Amino acid sequence: MYKYMPLFYLRKKLKEKQFLKQQQQAMEQWTSEGKPYPPPKLVKQYFIRNIANQFGISSLVETGTYKGHMVYAQFPFFKEIHSIELGIDLFKAAKQKFKDYPNVFLYQGDSGVVLKDVVLKLQEPAVYWL
Repeated sequence: MYKYMPLFYLRKKLKEKQFLKQQQQAMEQWTSEGKPYPPPKLVKQYFIRNIANQFGISSLVETGTYKGHMVYAQFPFFKEIHSIELGIDLFKAAKQKFKDYPNVFLYQGDSGVVLKDVVLKLQEPAVYWL
């Protein structure tokens, strides 16, 4: 099923270091600027990762996959990522983009309807990014 598993885990380790550095730098800059609203996407990514670390959570549930930026930024840090996308074309593009990511699970539909089914599939607590 996952013929690229060794490659996936190598990519995951390399991206983890890169993302950690980028997110930390963004957080430091945002803080030094007085934390203007809205926070940049790298700061949001930093918050999600830190919440997960603080509470020992290894699953992420996101609504609104869009182009998959948050999923891609978080894949090195979570055992499972579940993302729900309403738009069919955006969902199909995300399915293609993440087809070789065994820890990413994508769902198409209205998150108000699909979210309850995703929650029932979880085996442990998750960070929710709605």
